[in-house]
Amino acid sequence: DDSHHKAADGRVMRVQVLYFARARELVGGLTREDWDIEPGWTTSDLQVAVLSRHSALEGLLRTCAWALNEDYIDGPAALKDGDQLALIPPISGG
Repeated sequence: DDSHHKAADGRVMRVQVLYFARARELVGGLTREDWDIEPGWTTSDLQVAVLSRHSALEGLLRTCAWALNEDYIDGPAALKDGDQLALIPPISGG
């Protein structure tokens, strides 16, 4: 299973990815997904892993915002055990 990325010494952190709106549709209706990752991963590493698992997100990712623990981010950030990374598609409306 590619959601398990352990460090060489076996240590692992669990983080959660949250999917909203169109992103949720593209991942088959998942609202959240747990990921076991090795210490030292950044939000960018996790974004690459999410895209690897859910290739249907590729076109949408360019326009999405990302939030780490409910704070928007515009660049890579270090991940800690228990973090939540949310994928937020643009809101359309009129």
